[in-house]
Amino acid sequence: MKRPLGVSAIALLVVGFSALMLYRAASRPRLRLEDKFLLASAALCFLGLIAAEALWSLRGRAFLAFSLWSMGAVACMVMSRMPLASSGHGIRLMGPIAGAGLAYALAALYLRRAV
Repeated sequence: MKRPLGVSAIALLVVGFSALMLYRAASRPRLRLEDKFLLASAALCFLGLIAAEALWSLRGRAFLAFSLWSMGAVACMVMSRMPLASSGHGIRLMGPIAGAGLAYALAALYLRRAV
């Protein structure tokens, strides 16, 4: 069975976004190993590898793995926007979260039909 091009692109984007989140977590100032964002990013990388493998090989669990990864990605995105020290300024989360949620929902709808 030949893998659709969209599924391959989504698998590569899953790995790329997971690596980007891990890079952002590792390059933060005052990095500690017990930092929650670092641990969440490492877990997101693990979920990303599982989801990308399932998508790449068109396994039956690919949709579930992508759904779990997308929930983790939204949580990591929120954690990445939180400041290290409270500066008293508001954090604008609605735009990026809504955009990412819409993109993940469209990808999930496509994957539901393709896988």
